[in-house]
Amino acid sequence: MSDIQLPPIQRAQAESEFYNRYARQLQADKLAPLDVFAPTCLENRHLLAHLGDLKGKRVLDIGCGQGDTSVWFALRGAEVWALDVSDQMVKLTGQLAVQHGVGSAVHADVGRVEDMTHPDNFFDLVFADGVLHHIDMRAAVPNIVRVLKPGGRGYFFEPQKGSLFIQIYRFFARDLRTLDERPLEQADFQFLQTQFGGLLHDEYHFVSLPLFALRFLLLKLTGRAFPYWMDEVRQGKFSPRVLAVLQWTDDRLLRLVPSWRKFCWLTLIRAEKRPAAISPTG
Repeated sequence: MSDIQLPPIQRAQAESEFYNRYARQLQADKLAPLDVFAPTCLENRHLLAHLGDLKGKRVLDIGCGQGDTSVWFALRGAEVWALDVSDQMVKLTGQLAVQHGVGSAVHADVGRVEDMTHPDNFFDLVFADGVLHHIDMRAAVPNIVRVLKPGGRGYFFEPQKGSLFIQIYRFFARDLRTLDERPLEQADFQFLQTQFGGLLHDEYHFVSLPLFALRFLLLKLTGRAFPYWMDEVRQGKFSPRVLAVLQWTDDRLLRLVPSWRKFCWLTLIRAEKRPAAISPTG
């Protein structure tokens, strides 16, 4: 059975219904936004090194989900516009922001990326964790570029199609993901390059993948698996010492054999809008 490919509006509706069901199980006072970019995992450490001072910056958090990333940005002085197709997740984001004293700095809205009406060149920074592979990038990315300032930066965590773990996981976790999402492949990186003008990416989790597989198996067998289960490993809540050793091995192995990066599970894309970048109005 192959994954379903729905038209963009139907895809957004399916995503909304899926994450609404999960959002109803969550409570704002049980979430920990301060841990969302825990330095336990290498990709978070690299992201934090690139973000810089966020005070006074306008940040667009696409696919904000439960709101922990939006609140994290706001706690560091940014004014945040949080966007998600799930109205229940947007509601939770607002509650979490109020709970942490940044309600006035987080503007959470329901909607699709394609439909954003923010002014041109409005945001200093765009962030999305596991979102691009859920949307129609050809329709949505030009609108992201449009609202980003020249010289503005985008940071995107995404899964890669080349990872064997991803292929196996997608088969066994159909109840934990939407069926129309599609991990990134080389053509997607090339498309992003043409849109932003500047693009770099680093890959993570090759040797460390068995640890994620073990955690997923334990959760699945005990009936406790949930859509964001990978965060438990990335935030050091499951065998952090083992993760540290495996990531150290990953880092050195991938430096020696860069061609193996395409087999890693996760990529961190760092994009910059350059003046020559293509946009809907340019």
